[in-house]
Amino acid sequence: MADSLIDIARQLYAVPLAEFTAARNAHAKELRDSDAELSASVAALRKPSPAAWAVNALARERAEHLSDLFAIGAAMRSAQQELDSEALTRIGKQRRASVSNLVTEARSFAADRNQKLSASVVAEIEQTLRAATVDEDAAVAVSSGRLIRSLDASGFEQVDLDEAVAAPDPGTRAAVLPTPPVDIADARRRSQARKETARLESEAEAAQSQLTQVTRQLERTQTQRAQLSEEINQLRQKVDAAEADLTALTEVEEALVADRERLEKESVEAQRLADDARATLL
Repeated sequence: MADSLIDIARQLYAVPLAEFTAARNAHAKELRDSDAELSASVAALRKPSPAAWAVNALARERAEHLSDLFAIGAAMRSAQQELDSEALTRIGKQRRASVSNLVTEARSFAADRNQKLSASVVAEIEQTLRAATVDEDAAVAVSSGRLIRSLDASGFEQVDLDEAVAAPDPGTRAAVLPTPPVDIADARRRSQARKETARLESEAEAAQSQLTQVTRQLERTQTQRAQLSEEINQLRQKVDAAEADLTALTEVEEALVADRERLEKESVEAQRLADDARATLL
C-alpha cells in the first residue's frame, strides 16, 4: 500500500533540518510518474521552522513527556473554567517545570544532530509548548510531528493553527478553522480570567524569584557560618595549647624561683664560712 501524504510528511519532518529540502524534492521526484497528484502535494510541503522542527522531534522522541504536558494543560483549562485561582497557581508552576524540561530535551536532541537553537528559537519552542496547554487542538497539532511553524497563545483563547501543520488531518481545526460565534459575556469573562491568570502567574514568578534570592543568601550565610565556626574551633585549639604552655612555664618559673632562693641562702652561708676561715688566718 502506497504511503499517504500524511505518512510521507511524517517521514520528511523527521529528517535533519538541513536535509529537508533535498529529501522532499527527491521524494516528489520518485512519485512523479506513479502519482502526479501526490508528487505535487509532496513538493508543496513547506520546510519547518527550526522551532517547529525541534517540537516535531519531541513529538516523536518524547511523546510520553508531551502527554504529561497536555494533561497539565487540561487541568489548567478546567481550573480556568472554574476560576480556581489557587489551582491555577499550582498548575502554572507545574507547567513551567514541564515546559522547561521539554525545552532541555529539545536542546539535547538538536545538539546531537548538530542543529543549533538560538535564544529566539528556544523562546518559540517554549511558546509553542505553552500554546499546546491552552488549546486542545493545538495539543493535537503539536503531537502530530508535522508542525511547520511555531504556535502562540493569547490567554486561554483558541490558538491560530492556520497553515501550522503539514498535511493536516481532515476535520481538524488545522485543516478547517470555523469562526465561532461571539458571546460578549463569555468574552468579558475570559478577558477577566486572562488578566487574573496573568496576575497570578506574575505573582508566582515574583515569589519564585524572591525564594531563589533568599535561598542563595541562606546558602551564603550558612557557608560563612561554617567557616567562622571552623575558625573559632581552630582559635580555641590554639588557646588551649597556649594555656597548657603557660601552665608548664609557670611550673618551671616556680621551680626556678625556689632554686634561686635556695642558692642565695647557700651562697650567703658559704660566704660567711669563707669569712670565718679567713679570720682565723689573721
